[in-house]
Amino acid sequence: MSEHKKYDVLIVGCGPTGATLANLLRARGRSVAIFDREPDVYPTPRAMVLDPESCRIYTSMGILQRLIPEDASPYARNEFVDAKRRPLMTLDFLRARERFGFPMGGMVFHQPALERLLRDDFAKGVAVDAFLGYDVSAVDGVGEAAKVVATNRDTGERHEFTGRYAVGADGGGSFCRSAMGSERVEFGYRRQWIVVDLVVHDQKLFDSLPDGSEIRCRRNRSVVYFKGHHKHVRFDFEAGEALARNFTAEDALEAISEYFDPSSCEILRTQPFLFHGSMPKAWRAGRLLLAGDAAHQSPPFSGQGLNMGIRDAVNLAFKFELLFRGLAGPALLDTYQEECWDHCARLIEGASKRGRMISASTPLAIANRNYSFFRGRRKRKTGFSLMRRMTNRQPYQRGLIGGSEASGGRMIRPRVTTAGGEAWLDDLLGPEFSLIVSSPTTGADMDWFREVLGGIVLQLGRDLSDANGELTRWLGRNNASSVLIRPDRYVYETGDDGSSLCRSLRRELESFQS
Repeated sequence: MSEHKKYDVLIVGCGPTGATLANLLRARGRSVAIFDREPDVYPTPRAMVLDPESCRIYTSMGILQRLIPEDASPYARNEFVDAKRRPLMTLDFLRARERFGFPMGGMVFHQPALERLLRDDFAKGVAVDAFLGYDVSAVDGVGEAAKVVATNRDTGERHEFTGRYAVGADGGGSFCRSAMGSERVEFGYRRQWIVVDLVVHDQKLFDSLPDGSEIRCRRNRSVVYFKGHHKHVRFDFEAGEALARNFTAEDALEAISEYFDPSSCEILRTQPFLFHGSMPKAWRAGRLLLAGDAAHQSPPFSGQGLNMGIRDAVNLAFKFELLFRGLAGPALLDTYQEECWDHCARLIEGASKRGRMISASTPLAIANRNYSFFRGRRKRKTGFSLMRRMTNRQPYQRGLIGGSEASGGRMIRPRVTTAGGEAWLDDLLGPEFSLIVSSPTTGADMDWFREVLGGIVLQLGRDLSDANGELTRWLGRNNASSVLIRPDRYVYETGDDGSSLCRSLRRELESFQS
């Protein structure tokens, strides 16, 4: 037991968000304690898709490579059909342009496998102390240290832990969010659904099922089908509260029979869920912060719930590192919410709009929806545009970003050539800030960037060359010859003088010292 040890970060919740944050901090040599009331990984998948940005993050962590091919594969297609299952529109992601070198639709993955890999990595380097099977009964972010009180569910022993900061990544019913007491913002979608997870034991039947997903648009009774890995299939049935309370496994099998013969199926879970969109106004109170579903709850119709949490973890991890190294003060952590709150709000609004659209009940709303699908069916580009508007991930508008037009946007992931051969640009960027310049750059600010911040400087033509011109074209579109990239692969700033970019970052970090 390490309860007398003062940790850098205490993390409540060992789902993907919490476990990802723990590993990112561990990789930087930070001490972490993580708590979860369940001793083992939840056996049934909940999230189903890693979007291209999450694929990029988990590739940099060495996770996605271990998931492919048994536990992750490209998201093939998303079918929209009417109440009688007649086609409305098909999004064939495999025919679309890749994002960051990954399929546009991302990867369908098996969540239990992801969580096991994340937990396996806890033992590497400065090991994460995992207190699994512990109930957290108190969390406090006020004062000189963060505190967590947790009880071993097997022995009944109660322990108190201290850390420099605590992060509540404990899901939609977050205890940490309740302890913070922040007022909630609602996004206008609250509907009762029933989630049914099942295993199709007949391998031949499972193989014959369509890959990807199908959304069946019915008046206030829509259905979502999703094919996963290891014979797993998910159905979401929209239902009223009365039906949800009385829905049984037999009811589930009867509903599934409209899609395929369920005689070889084993129901893993039949559970009512209130799909809704909401966020607390504040994600931080002193030394306590929120992340993942504790910070934002979204209807699942854009597949962004888990992916927002992964981005939270990466955002927090590098800012904690700047703080712990004395390169910025605690006010830096306020930029986490400044960047992510509006970003998540737009995604939740889009998912809510999509949920209302698929369950449209008035003749006018149905006609408008079907016309939109008709346009998407006629022209594939239009269909993808319709979906992008509801999964819009615009650049960060505020926070730890510079003043150029590209600031706050995601850096591209081009192919480049080095002395060792062709590689992805990400493979050359370090875990801290990175600067790409077109000509040699020197000076005190460059020395600070390398020696104090630990940043990497790469010169085009010397350290790498543009394999296919993508990087050169990107710099040209942004009227720049240099770019300063954050550890989370978002652009801090672009310009023509690398030294001035470093100076801009240095001054901004110093502004958080007070």
